[in-house]
Amino acid sequence: MKKSQRIPLPDGASIDDYKGWEEWDYRRWAWEYLRRNLSFRAACADVSAIKNSAERLARKAEIAQRFMLKRYRDCDAPCETQKPAFQAIKPSPLPQSIGATEWSTALRHDQVAIVFNLRPALHAKNAIGAMVANAEKCLQKYLENLKGFEKDCKQHPQSHLGRKQHLRNLRLLDATAVGHDPIDIAHLPWWREYTKKGQPKTLEADAIRKAVRSARDLTEFGYTAIFSSPKRLERMPVRPKEQDSK
Repeated sequence: MKKSQRIPLPDGASIDDYKGWEEWDYRRWAWEYLRRNLSFRAACADVSAIKNSAERLARKAEIAQRFMLKRYRDCDAPCETQKPAFQAIKPSPLPQSIGATEWSTALRHDQVAIVFNLRPALHAKNAIGAMVANAEKCLQKYLENLKGFEKDCKQHPQSHLGRKQHLRNLRLLDATAVGHDPIDIAHLPWWREYTKKGQPKTLEADAIRKAVRSARDLTEFGYTAIFSSPKRLERMPVRPKEQDSK
């Protein structure tokens, strides 16, 4: 099996290790948090060691489903070759002719299928809005049922962070991962741009400790609040050349 190129996590020291962050869109930021999820990294390491191709493909599909990726990608895969993509919906194929179309999919306990009849929308401009509203009620009903199966899940609030705050989070996570504690980070040169001049290091360390907890929360499925935010395109837009792949 041919080994793919890997981009290991940086240590937070140099901003050059986050090249292009000023233009990263919401999908890239969500991906950067996910690739710092320890369970995800362990799963990627495990699947790369599987020699049987069929077993490896099946395991990759499981990992993609668990972490809500549209398709599996290694935690250290470069983003230049294939953009990270997340999936919350799976539409049926576009019909190629008039008549019945057969399409099947296996539903897990955390999925629901809803069939929309688009014919009313051919004759009424507000029909799609009404259908979406009814579908939302259905989704809420199924969600409450799902919570009965998975009681320990946490719903994360909408993310309001901008790119600079996300960059700070990644650098904090990376510095922590290589062994720096909050006091160490408070003395690092790059941290000065995120703090007030002359602030006691103990107070800075407390702020860093809190920020690391919040950042780590985003790695533990909090990244879903980034790629599903209603204002994701407004806050961190997709560049024009990438629009057709969003």
